[in-house]
Amino acid sequence: MKKKKTQTKYGSVGGQALMEGIMMNGPEGKAMALRLPDGSISVEKKTFTSIKDKNKFFGIPMVRGIVNFVEALIFGYKWSPRKKREWTSRKRKICQSSTDG
Repeated sequence: MKKKKTQTKYGSVGGQALMEGIMMNGPEGKAMALRLPDGSISVEKKTFTSIKDKNKFFGIPMVRGIVNFVEALIFGYKWSPRKKREWTSRKRKICQSSTDG
């Protein structure tokens, strides 16, 4: 039996670990998933256009790595406070409900 050749399609997806979660980067945007104290998972998605897509200079290999690093830092810092507030508010609710009952 002859095997059919299949063409592999590669995607450009990457990510990084966060405290109690993960941040993923894809061609259509970024997403952050965070495990909350009650065990549920909070997911937030945003469309994102990189500066390297807007200016060819930032797409040069050495420059591109630095741009990706800086964008990941900025994106993480923008989302972290909001997610931390959500995490701590849920943690307080769990602690209050466990002391009430």
